[in-house]
Amino acid sequence: MKKLSINALFTFVASLVTFLASAQNPLVVNPSALTAAAPNLVITNIVPEKMVYVPGETVNCKVTVKNVGSAKAIGTLDDPAKGYMVDLVLSTDASAPIAFAVVPNPYEYQEDMLVIGGRYSNTKTLAPGQEDTYLESFPLPKVIAKPCQLGYVAIGAIADPGKKVAETNENDNTRFVRVKLDCSGSTTAPRPDLVITYMALANPVGGPGLAFSDFKIEVKNIGTGPAVGTDTDPANGYMVDIITSSNTAAPMAYAPLAAAGQFPEDKLVIGGRISNTKTLAPGASQIYYVNDMKLPMVDLHNYCGRNFYLGGIVDPGLKIAEILETNNQRFIEFRVDCKMYTGGK
Repeated sequence: MKKLSINALFTFVASLVTFLASAQNPLVVNPSALTAAAPNLVITNIVPEKMVYVPGETVNCKVTVKNVGSAKAIGTLDDPAKGYMVDLVLSTDASAPIAFAVVPNPYEYQEDMLVIGGRYSNTKTLAPGQEDTYLESFPLPKVIAKPCQLGYVAIGAIADPGKKVAETNENDNTRFVRVKLDCSGSTTAPRPDLVITYMALANPVGGPGLAFSDFKIEVKNIGTGPAVGTDTDPANGYMVDIITSSNTAAPMAYAPLAAAGQFPEDKLVIGGRISNTKTLAPGASQIYYVNDMKLPMVDLHNYCGRNFYLGGIVDPGLKIAEILETNNQRFIEFRVDCKMYTGGK
């Protein structure tokens, strides 16, 4: 009989131990073998055509649903019984159950209600990483008491409300965007009213690529309700934009930066967005100091030696439901520095 070598003996013993362990624990498997590919549906964007509506008005918006999982998400076009759908709902708190919503009868506002025509039922199968954008059109209810009191309503999209698709995460299927309501004085609820009471540059001169002197701006709430700042609600608090303009009017919207060489009509000054704002009680004001604003390298030669305008816009994102939406701007003049056009003279 041959003798086992030491190495062979060790190999035999190790194999025996492995066999006995698996025999005593027949259900022990490699954990990675249990990980299966699965889809994960999320709403990546809801884009309404505008940000202020009146009760009963038709809303047109684009909704994008994406599969961020590792397996395909079956749509109803491939499997009507097991494919996902998307519901469009109205809410005041930016949350809703993952369940099929219901259109109320009569068509008056209810929390988390399905809007008329708000069920997207002809959905495409989405491969991992694939998305689908569709256009949704629906009427707001004419009776919308609670949102009118608040001054806003949130439009929400729910992916797979029927829970037809087994996902890696079932808790990330909703997204909301808030729009303002113009209820034409149908509510007596207290409302804020933001205005800019003061603006000044330490030295009212500016030029392409040049830094401005220290800037000071005062924002006041002259309304009857509190104006929420980003210190209280980062997503829905007011901000302040500082822009350049050739006149004293500008859109009520977040201003874009000017591209290099582009004339900066109603464009954001570099460093000109005040995003850390204070909540203001009725009658309260807040002074903001900005010392790092500058103009990009833009074409201002037509204004050489002349005056150009620096504008302040409070709540450009239309986050605050105010008593008056047309008094949120203020403008001051500054002289255009011509050194870059005159060789430094």
